[in-house]
Amino acid sequence: DKEPRRYWPGPAPRWWKLPDELREEPVARLRAWVEQVYQPGYGAVASRLPDCWERHDYCLYMLDWLSELWSVLYLQDKRSAGMLSGQAEWQTRLLAAAAEQMAAETRSCGHSNYRYDSAFTRRSRP
Repeated sequence: DKEPRRYWPGPAPRWWKLPDELREEPVARLRAWVEQVYQPGYGAVASRLPDCWERHDYCLYMLDWLSELWSVLYLQDKRSAGMLSGQAEWQTRLLAAAAEQMAAETRSCGHSNYRYDSAFTRRSRP
């Protein structure tokens, strides 16, 4: 078949119900996306994600939909005008807003050795 390949998102993890031992697989999936796509591809925006993101349910919720939406938008064989519009919105509006919210959520958590300023730069804590 020459049918175009399509990505279909899976069910969202129920973070609020998952005990630690059942979080390993969905967190590993997010970790792979963060390491293979997010950090290498999104530079200064991605640098705002602290090393302790796995310990914050808020970050798990955000990275789950970010990774799934990225997959829907970028893992297709063909791109339509609607898809292009979705990619533009993801890149310019959704990604920046999600990164800012995750940085705000973790800014003073005490887990990380970093703090963030509004210029998207990571600095060591004094």
